[in-house]
Order: sequence, then C-alpha cells, then structure tokens
Amino acid sequence: MTGNYSQLFCLTGLDFRSMDGMAAKDTILMMERTIDKIGTNNNDNYWLDTPGNAGAALVRWAKEHPEAIWKIT
Repeated sequence: MTGNYSQLFCLTGLDFRSMDGMAAKDTILMMERTIDKIGTNNNDNYWLDTPGNAGAALVRWAKEHPEAIWKIT
C-alpha cells in the first residue's frame, strides 16, 4: 500500500499502525468501515492521494491477497 494514502486513512480513524503483523483477511472488516467514510470513486490517476483512490485500493488489495501480512513501518 502506498504511503501517500496513510493520511487519508488516519482521518477516518483507521489506526494503520495497529495492522502491523496482521493477516490482510483479518483487516477486511476494519477497512470496509473505512471505505464507508472515504468512498471508492477512483480518479483516472491511480497514484493521486484522493479518498476514492485510497478506498478502492484498500479492500481490493486485502481481498486479492488475504494471506498477506501487513508490514507497517
């Protein structure tokens, strides 16, 4: 997950650092609550740090890689 999204997640109350060491599948519900707040309307430029871009990437990544382990540094 690109670091330029982290501020958007923090604004919603998501404690990104608490996910360190967790399996992606175990964070899906937490992330779904976050995207309820920021939405999933993508910008044509995927790398812009817009709420919709962040929301769209958040759950998609976890669902595509459920066994992945978050490493937050």
